[in-house]
Amino acid sequence: MPLDRAAQVILIRGPLTALHQANVTGNYGVLRDLGGPSFRVNTSAGLAALFEPVRSRSLDLAQVLVHEPVVIRGPLLDEQGRLRLTGFFPLPSYQLVFDIAYEPAEGEWKLFGLAVSAEA
Repeated sequence: MPLDRAAQVILIRGPLTALHQANVTGNYGVLRDLGGPSFRVNTSAGLAALFEPVRSRSLDLAQVLVHEPVVIRGPLLDEQGRLRLTGFFPLPSYQLVFDIAYEPAEGEWKLFGLAVSAEA
């Protein structure tokens, strides 16, 4: 399962950009709908609650569009055939840490799980 650097960056930036837009607008429906079947079981309200710690810190996730991610693990396929990318964005005032998982669905990789945090 070779993924070149450009494909990895797209798979990293996509959900983080959608999360940024959801945090700004309060509408988590698009983030939810971009996911695969396993991710779409989440409600918009559930996703809002899940990402409240990120939203409450007013993190500017749009910065991922202009900074390069550092992938520290991945791309890896787990036992269930899910693709996983883990790493961080070295931003000016903090590191944005991400752990993103995708599942194969509808002939492409669809979001399965997303974890985001900020470290000094």
